[in-house]
Amino acid sequence: MRFLPSLLLAAAASSAGSSTLAQAPPEPAKPWGYLYFIRTQKLFPLTLAESSIGRLPENDVVLTSTRVSRRHAVVRKKAEGAELVDVGSSNGTKRNGEPLRARSQAPLTPGDRVEIAEEVALYHETLPDLWRDELRHRLLAGILKLRQHLPQDVTRKAFGREEIDAAVTEARVSSETGGVEVEHSVPLDPESGFPEESGAFVGDVEVANDVLELSLWTAARRESMTSRRASYSTLKHTTLRVSITGGAGGAGGPSGGAEPGPWFPPHLLGSLFDVFPDEPEFSLQFAVSLAGQERPQALSDAASCLSFRHRLNPSEWKLILMAAQAKGLWVDKEIAERGLSLGAEDKEHLAEALEEARSWLEQAKALGAKDEPGKEAEAALVRASERLSRIQASPP
Repeated sequence: MRFLPSLLLAAAASSAGSSTLAQAPPEPAKPWGYLYFIRTQKLFPLTLAESSIGRLPENDVVLTSTRVSRRHAVVRKKAEGAELVDVGSSNGTKRNGEPLRARSQAPLTPGDRVEIAEEVALYHETLPDLWRDELRHRLLAGILKLRQHLPQDVTRKAFGREEIDAAVTEARVSSETGGVEVEHSVPLDPESGFPEESGAFVGDVEVANDVLELSLWTAARRESMTSRRASYSTLKHTTLRVSITGGAGGAGGPSGGAEPGPWFPPHLLGSLFDVFPDEPEFSLQFAVSLAGQERPQALSDAASCLSFRHRLNPSEWKLILMAAQAKGLWVDKEIAERGLSLGAEDKEHLAEALEEARSWLEQAKALGAKDEPGKEAEAALVRASERLSRIQASPP
């Protein structure tokens, strides 16, 4: 019996330890994906094996629109990825513009657009990828009203040919004050460039190392950028790079932060520009105009805009076909202009661009692209491939 006290003490210690463990709050489940609804700017982390979407408050993803069914759809985590299922909604569910049949599974991959009735969401597996995509949806192929006067690229003669000095504006926005400091790579001419209060078309959007970079275009004549009568015959171009100081980044963004949200918040970007509501017809006209230019920057931006427009309208083969042709022409012009100055990394980047353009061409063919336009795009890619092969084979 002399062992009883020690056994009781051991049992008591074990019981106390169990009680302590039981009282510790469970670690929150790590999200395996995210849905971000563009109109309401609401972010929903996905942590369950099956997340229900609908209007009833007991859903995991609650949407208040009256067009959303009480229980509308579900997103499931699978061993090979994720899937989206419409559970019999009244107003339907779409993935990348394609309607889902009721109770049939559709694979969900990062970057997909999910439409729950009229509510559009982006799906991604990580927050950094999600916020990059959110920025492109917010800005690419859109119209900005500038709050700063920006210089335009400068064309000069050098050795009998024209060369372009890129106008790059570095803008640093303070998260504490909302104020902005700008620095231009070329002199700011009060009579030219992109004057304050003028409009600019967003040709491309890049995010890297906490910096948002916008490739901006405008018509040379003093006409409103929102006017469809604006002349595209002479275009101006500039580049705007934005960084935000003061730790304003959202959770999942490179600069961290307590609250989930983009690390380039709209209210801070407002010191540089306002964003017009989306005008698909005007955006398409401007993108097609860029695709008809000789300048590599214009062709590259046209490919970005047209492929983005195809993403919003996946059944339209002309958009992705024009994007493929523009990218092929861009590679061809880029090599012609830069020649032997291209480094190994540049050549690899051009090869990847051609591979993407070929995949776009195949998409267009699968959607029913007609022979003649398809042949023109294919010819552009063949010329670019041959030129790239020659430059790759040349000695360093």
